[in-house]
Amino acid sequence: MTIRAALLLTLLAIVPAAASPADNAIGYSHPQRRISVGGGRRLNLFCIGDGTPTVILEAGSGGSTADWWRIQQRLAGRTRTCAYDRAGYGYSDPARRPSDAEAAVDDLHRLIAKAALGQHPVIVGHSNGGLYATLYAERHADEIGGLVLVDPGFPGQQDYAGYGLASATTAALQRWASGLIDTGRHCLAMAEQAGRSTIAKAPECVSTPPEDPSILRRSLRRIYMQKPYEAANLSELECSFGIGRDGLTRDDREFPAPLRALGDLPLIVLTAEHHPAPVGGFTQLEQARFWQTWKQGHDRLAQLSSAGISIVVSGSGHFIQNDKPDAVAQAVRDVVSAARRNETRP
Repeated sequence: MTIRAALLLTLLAIVPAAASPADNAIGYSHPQRRISVGGGRRLNLFCIGDGTPTVILEAGSGGSTADWWRIQQRLAGRTRTCAYDRAGYGYSDPARRPSDAEAAVDDLHRLIAKAALGQHPVIVGHSNGGLYATLYAERHADEIGGLVLVDPGFPGQQDYAGYGLASATTAALQRWASGLIDTGRHCLAMAEQAGRSTIAKAPECVSTPPEDPSILRRSLRRIYMQKPYEAANLSELECSFGIGRDGLTRDDREFPAPLRALGDLPLIVLTAEHHPAPVGGFTQLEQARFWQTWKQGHDRLAQLSSAGISIVVSGSGHFIQNDKPDAVAQAVRDVVSAARRNETRP
């Protein structure tokens, strides 16, 4: 054996192999800490890493801690990073009230206190979770250290009449929003009546990202087959896509108008480069207007803070944390660094 070969064998013995995706995802396939938030309810919380401020990860509608397995692993070496399941999702107890933005904010506020997650956490929200994170900042601006909004929803998002589209196109978007709620009702009925063997064959109810590790996909499919999950998901869809005659949703009405300015709160808004309209038949001009309206909504969120930044993430779709996890992780690191600097200001 050569000296070089001997040294290589020694290095292989002392340097651990990089964790596989399945290794990184396994913690999301079972409950972690179940924290009491009052009323006999517990929410599942999964924290890794050390340091302050704590980063709290808020998934979009129908999502769970599992939405963040790529991001949480990237951040754990920098600070404590926690993902949690909203009521009815993942390994949390069923929801006992409508799953609107106010309920999400109230539960998160209780969770932060009960789990002792520390002062001035950085909240990261994706999609509808970004809408909830924004309302949290509106209600508790003095209690958070920063925000990262990942292709977030925003108040007025479902007011399609304001997108500058043809009337037929606007009507198609409104039918699509109603269709999401109809699908939610269908999936809840399947979970209540049809049994697991039947709902397992309904891809509209139990589909999982094919690129996720198999252990994670199996656990998610089990969750999707359960009534508490489908009930919470339907309620979120009704609150965020149920459009009233005023063009607003229940979630929209829970926001102040205008939104409260957030001072110099560290804030980054990430926009997906590829956010196509959810229905067909759009002209190229209408698609451009649809995306531009989405981007303008994100720009308005960034403008809530004098330190706000709005960034388009090249090559990403709506799930930026899956398509470009390094970009999301870097945005969170940047906000954490800014929050730490703010903590040391005289």
